[in-house]
Amino acid sequence: MLRDTNDNYNHFVFETIFKDRLNDSTSIVLMLEQIFTSFIRMRRQTVGADAPTEQSRGNFRYYCDNDRIDGTARWQILPDPPPAQRPRDYIPQADRNLRGPQTRTGYRQFWDAANAVMMGSFLGCQENMVHAVTFLPTFRGADESSQTQVTPRAVVTLCDFMFDTDSPTSLEDISSETNLGRKEETMAALRTMPSSIILHEFCHFPPWSLKDIKLGDDRRGSAYSWTDILNIRSPESSITNVNNVVFYAILARLKEGGWRLSRRPNGIRRGALYREVP
Repeated sequence: MLRDTNDNYNHFVFETIFKDRLNDSTSIVLMLEQIFTSFIRMRRQTVGADAPTEQSRGNFRYYCDNDRIDGTARWQILPDPPPAQRPRDYIPQADRNLRGPQTRTGYRQFWDAANAVMMGSFLGCQENMVHAVTFLPTFRGADESSQTQVTPRAVVTLCDFMFDTDSPTSLEDISSETNLGRKEETMAALRTMPSSIILHEFCHFPPWSLKDIKLGDDRRGSAYSWTDILNIRSPESSITNVNNVVFYAILARLKEGGWRLSRRPNGIRRGALYREVP
C-alpha cells in the first residue's frame, strides 16, 4: 500500500483520490489496510459453486451463472402474493417480462434458497452492462435455509459481461510501452479488469459496506469511472465510494512495477500512466 509518508508520490496519489492528507494514523489509511489484508485472506477462503457442501460454510461465495432464472436455476421467482396483499399496481407473473424492469416489474421477487438471499425487481446480470453483483443475506422469517447459514457472508455473481471486455485480465498483462497515457481512459480500462471488479464487490462486504455513490442525480449514475472519482470533492464521500478504493489499490500495485500516475493536470484527468526507466 502507498503508506510511506516520506514518499512524495504517495502523498500525491492519496490526495488525488481521497482529497485528504496522507497520515499513518488517519482512519482512511487504517480502513484501507484492513480491507486489503482481509481481501487477500478472503480470496484464499472463497468457495465457488463447484463445491456446494463447502459453500454453505463460506463467507464469500461466487457464481458464474449469469443470474439465470429458468426452472433449474439458483434463482427462483417467488409466487404471487394473495390478491388482498398485492399493491394496487401489482403485475401478476403471467403478465410480466421476466428480463426487464423497464416493463413495470417493480414488485417481482426472487429467492436464492441455497444462500438465503432475496432480491426484488433488479436481478444483477439480467440487466444491461453489469459486470458483477453482490447480494447480502435476506432472511424469509423462519425459512429453514436461513438458519443454517454462516454470517457475515456475501454472494457474488460474476456476470458474462465481465469477461466481454478489452481490458487486461490483470496488471501483469499491461503493455510494456513507456507511456500508457497515449491511450485514452487508461485508468478506466483498468477498472474493468476482473481482479478490479472482484475487489469492487468485496468492498460492498460488511463491516465496510462501501457504496456506489450517486453523482447528483439518477441520470448521471454512480461514481464508477476515473473521471467520476476525481469529481468527488470531500474526503468523507471519497472513502465511502467503492471505486476510489479500487483505483487506489490499482495505483499501489502499479507502483510496484514502476508505473506512476502523471502529475500534469491533463494527465491526471485522463488517468495517464508512465513507466519510470531505471
